[in-house]
Amino acid sequence: MAARVLEELSLPRLITMSALCAHISAARQRPLHLHPLSMVGTQGVPGGMWIETEAADHIFYNGDTRPLHQQHIILHEIGHMLCRHRNADTDALAAVMPDLDVEMVRSVLKRSTYSLVSEQEAEVIATLLAQRMQSPEIGLQPANILEEFNSQASRDVHR
Repeated sequence: MAARVLEELSLPRLITMSALCAHISAARQRPLHLHPLSMVGTQGVPGGMWIETEAADHIFYNGDTRPLHQQHIILHEIGHMLCRHRNADTDALAAVMPDLDVEMVRSVLKRSTYSLVSEQEAEVIATLLAQRMQSPEIGLQPANILEEFNSQASRDVHR
């Protein structure tokens, strides 16, 4: 199923996260928004959720983890979206966003266990998509980390 789902997308061999999201948004004819959330101090809350409303798709992901992990969480949630998995787990949504009106949400999907077939399918799609990613665009890029280190080191030497 995963290979068929990705084949239907007609993605280029290499793609960035922003280009992938734009491609999926165009294919689904609706906006796709990515939202980092702070997960510090939360227990039992999923690392990512896809929320489908009447107007748009929203992917919430753990903003407190490393960029590659953030990328994988987002790709996993995209896997749920592309496979059209449905789950109405509004409890998880309410735990993360207590002020949100859950009645406006059509579908909430969360990462909870990999024993479900839907979780395995989403994980396979995430892995296949990750092979096409040029680099994680979320958070600080490795090149920027090196640049920042070199800049700081240079300032330290000249003190």
